[in-house]
Amino acid sequence: MNILFLMADQFRLDALHHIGGYGRTDALDALAADGKSFRRAITTAPECIPARFALASGLYPCQTGIWQNGGITLSPSCWTWMQALMTAGYRTSVFGKTHFHEGRGPDLRDDGGLMLGYGLVDVEEIGGPRASQFLMSGMTKEWEDRGVWEAYRADLTERSPPSPGSPDPRRWARISTTTPI
Repeated sequence: MNILFLMADQFRLDALHHIGGYGRTDALDALAADGKSFRRAITTAPECIPARFALASGLYPCQTGIWQNGGITLSPSCWTWMQALMTAGYRTSVFGKTHFHEGRGPDLRDDGGLMLGYGLVDVEEIGGPRASQFLMSGMTKEWEDRGVWEAYRADLTERSPPSPGSPDPRRWARISTTTPI
């Protein structure tokens, strides 16, 4: 039996069409029809890193001591369900961001040994949208090779505030006082 586990940041359950939601989610609906959809799952923590650590380890934030995002690395000695699958003979993979480590340098691909310690064999890890401006990964390397990484950086800089939670005066300057917000 194959296992495909999908986890998305900031994905509302009521967006899924197969449970009566408002979204058009044809591919996810097809996967759910042939698999399992968790409709009563509740996160152990409202922030990404504590929730991801809890999901990987089976431990609550009060047990891991991880309560907030930033500057934290999951110990490779911590048991994970990915290690259990690997031990049972599965080939484990991750595609996307994990937040299991703070990164030891500007290239996420350099942390392959750490990811293997978590029980992940095939790793195509990325940073989030902001981190992908400066972190090298398989994805950003491909963007660089295709000549689009600089355009991505410029676009994100143009559309994003300088730091999370702070308004970007360039964006507000373009909104007239007659424009409804």
